[in-house]
Amino acid sequence: MQTCPNRVPEFPGPQANQIEIRWAVNLALNQTESWWDTTDENHIMSQSGQLRMQRISHGFACLDTGTKASLIDAGTFVKTSEDRQGLKIACSEEIAWRQGLIDRVQLQHIAQQLNNPYGESLSSLPATV
Repeated sequence: MQTCPNRVPEFPGPQANQIEIRWAVNLALNQTESWWDTTDENHIMSQSGQLRMQRISHGFACLDTGTKASLIDAGTFVKTSEDRQGLKIACSEEIAWRQGLIDRVQLQHIAQQLNNPYGESLSSLPATV
């Protein structure tokens, strides 16, 4: 995406605000390439009232994946954590089930369709939330 010094373009669709904010960050930083820093994006979103922040508690980790080396480090961290704890990290089906977005029958149906170790981990979740 190239910056345009005269205006911020209009983008249709559900991600329009994110794209416009990224465009504004690029303009603010006077960058001509499609790169932005998350901190700068958060700052602009905060100033515009579009950012809602919440303090995260124990058990959460923010992993930098901005370089090849940090992406490998993040993957190693996730694999090690899952192997040692016997839990999956960011398992969207489990999250949906725990939040009541899908029921146990739907969860089991998804697990059976997967037919792999990930599906087995879904099947092994406790019967109730």
